[in-house]
Amino acid sequence: INVILNSNIEIINIADTKRLSSFLIKNKIDLLVINSWDIIPNEIINLPKYKTINIHPSLLPQYRGALPTLWSLKNNDKTSALTYIVLNEFIDDGLIVNQHPFEIKPSDDWCSIEKKIALILKKTIAVDILSYLNGDYLPIKTSREISFTGYYDKYREINLLNETAREIYNKVGLYPYLEPFFYCFLSILGRSIFIKRIAYCRRLIKNKDIFPGKISIKLYTIFFFAKDGILKLNLFKDINFFDSIFLILNKITNKI
Repeated sequence: INVILNSNIEIINIADTKRLSSFLIKNKIDLLVINSWDIIPNEIINLPKYKTINIHPSLLPQYRGALPTLWSLKNNDKTSALTYIVLNEFIDDGLIVNQHPFEIKPSDDWCSIEKKIALILKKTIAVDILSYLNGDYLPIKTSREISFTGYYDKYREINLLNETAREIYNKVGLYPYLEPFFYCFLSILGRSIFIKRIAYCRRLIKNKDIFPGKISIKLYTIFFFAKDGILKLNLFKDINFFDSIFLILNKITNKI
């Protein structure tokens, strides 16, 4: 943010297509490079001379759509990739300029995957974009099956009965990392409890008192019992003040 402010860089809301179009034409922009889950209007992506390149973190056409890294982890994939694609009118369906595969290990989580992607991006973006502009590349043809991710906003809701602790931990961490203050939430007694951070504790103990969907508060720590494991967080720190008071006053224990 400081770099943008100090460099006097103009910020334009991509929803304001009229202003954005005017900016592209006025400044004679030849290429757009985007890294966003927003759907860019066709009149914008096709306006520059060399159109628009999108940076997509999956082995396209696998996981077209938002947050594909979550689905790679969710499905225990062994590999994924960073893909550079020339956008068209469909979601993540354009010409593939290049792909850079990477390994997904059993120990990987949302954070380690993002670090891998950032490292690949740093090494490849300038080279691949210049190759595209110079026509010095071979478009990648793929026979892989097309698949899509879930809805970006809808998937923010936590489901303790159907999601694993690992899945919940990964999405709680990734959403605000990519979009600050955009938190996942759990619906409790009709109230959306937004979660800033969460810790993955251990596998679920099989006894009658511990089961998926159970919620337990001990002092200032709250435990969520997911499909296969236990997650914990701190009241007033990982949940905001008013939501923490709500949970305490209602003596939340298995009341979702």
